[in-house]
Amino acid sequence: MGPLLVVEPHVDTADLDLELLRSVGFDVHLRLAADRVDGELDALRPGLLLVSVGPRDQDIVSVLVGRAISRGIPVVLLSTVVGRSWPGAAAVLTKPVELDVLLRTVRACFRR
Repeated sequence: MGPLLVVEPHVDTADLDLELLRSVGFDVHLRLAADRVDGELDALRPGLLLVSVGPRDQDIVSVLVGRAISRGIPVVLLSTVVGRSWPGAAAVLTKPVELDVLLRTVRACFRR
């Protein structure tokens, strides 16, 4: 099973995500910026890409999502943007996200 690649620019939220996902057995790799992840999609071969997206980074995340999907990597987005369509995403959760909902979604979408 490949790792779970998390892109979360907010350090406090990233720490919580890491703690939660590692506590249930995921091998988690964290990146703080979406624009630095593209090369890692091939190197890490993640089982899931979990990406936080806000209003200012929609364009770069859109490109990243497209590249992940083209490689067969499922994508779950945690968004502060309501009403935006993300074609091909396995799931889009609106922040704030309940922890049990996040875990259920990650487990359901993770490619083994």
